[in-house]
Amino acid sequence: MRHEADGDPLGPDVSLAEVQSFWNEHPCDADTSRSAREELRFFEEVERRRYEKEWHIPAVAGFGAFRGKRVLEIGCGLGSDAASFAAAGARYTGVDLTREATRLTRSHLGLKRLPGGVVQTNAESLPFADGSFDHVYSYGVVHHSPDPDRIMKEVSRVLVPGGTVCVMVYHKSSINYWFEIMFLRRVLRYLLAPLWAARLAARVTGFPEEKVLQQRRLFLSPAARDPKRWLSMNTDGPECPLARVYTRTTGKGLLAPFSRLSARPYFFDKSHYPFVGRLIPRSLEGVLGRAWGWHLVVTGEKPAGS
Repeated sequence: MRHEADGDPLGPDVSLAEVQSFWNEHPCDADTSRSAREELRFFEEVERRRYEKEWHIPAVAGFGAFRGKRVLEIGCGLGSDAASFAAAGARYTGVDLTREATRLTRSHLGLKRLPGGVVQTNAESLPFADGSFDHVYSYGVVHHSPDPDRIMKEVSRVLVPGGTVCVMVYHKSSINYWFEIMFLRRVLRYLLAPLWAARLAARVTGFPEEKVLQQRRLFLSPAARDPKRWLSMNTDGPECPLARVYTRTTGKGLLAPFSRLSARPYFFDKSHYPFVGRLIPRSLEGVLGRAWGWHLVVTGEKPAGS
């Protein structure tokens, strides 16, 4: 049975190769440091900024809870969470669809002299035996797959009975989805139609002019009229080929093979609001995130005997 994401049941007609190409060229968080990618300070800066901005991640991931446990991460990115799991004593293995992410994660672990294996592979067909892992973790990856259900079947297969899973997907019932993506950006794209307005917006907000002009071009293109494409291009960059959103109900549906399900939102990104965001204290940021956050964290456990 296929479990549908809200508002976009099958996603745009996008191939796995398109998804792979995009993420190979745009490794997650790679633009948060200006240091050379092969240097230790690059990875340290990326990690510091990741956990400063998304300060809920260490608590959600529970890095220290898996000492001695076999942990599989699906979608390792630049290896920030990989390093955190390994440093806390987990027996870490990471997989990623892209060559660049696997290379960078290996480099990250190597520079910090941390143990762990990293494999480039498609998570829809994992190269591991049944019951190989005690815990599977995937943060912000599954919603970009052409076939999320296949990934979750593979997750169930490689987990031991009683093993646990933690997956983050984008949250439909969020401020980011309803206010920013579906309302504010749809209005603003027409205000950016004059070239001078786009350049002024770049100066006022502090965003790079080149990026604003690229967004203007894509947001005013015919592709932006397709609701499926509009959602995708407003998540991880205008050229992102595929993204889905889930409610708590459909998020739990994604983890249907598992028991003891929980779905909780986190993360109100106040950096999206350059003026008002500076006035929001962390306490209120946390309240907004737990009510209408953009990150929906779904957890579960593989039933014993399955």
